[in-house]
Amino acid sequence: MREREQAFNHVMALKGKQSGYSDQIETHRASLRLKSQMEERLATAQTISSRREALISQKEAFEKAQRAALKDYSAAMAEYTSRKEGLSTELGQVKVDLARVKESSRQVEERCSTPLGENCPTCGQLLPTDELAHLHATRASDETLLTELKKAARLPPATGRNSS
Repeated sequence: MREREQAFNHVMALKGKQSGYSDQIETHRASLRLKSQMEERLATAQTISSRREALISQKEAFEKAQRAALKDYSAAMAEYTSRKEGLSTELGQVKVDLARVKESSRQVEERCSTPLGENCPTCGQLLPTDELAHLHATRASDETLLTELKKAARLPPATGRNSS
């Protein structure tokens, strides 16, 4: 009986080992399944990382283009502002010149509106011929000046402004 018992114990020990080996085999199989899942996840993570790097590169290129566009815009705005200020100054000067021309024109028109006579306007005596000739010459000069002033009031003087 002792042999039988030993055989039984031996079989039980072998069954225990077999059970232990079966557990280890299942653990390894589960590990292999987990390994393939982990490899898939790792591949996905690497794809995401590559895509992230590509997006970062695209973002940097976009930001560089934006900075260049902003720099160009700023330069264009500075040039625009400078030209606008120059033209505003020039327009102000033209307005001042036009006001001066209109005032001169008004004064000359006022002088031309008084009739020329051969008698002195204050005492009524007959004016000397040289004084009368001087008055007619002054009137002709005033009328020429008035014509020129009216032309100048319509067409402002040309300046050194760039037409581009």
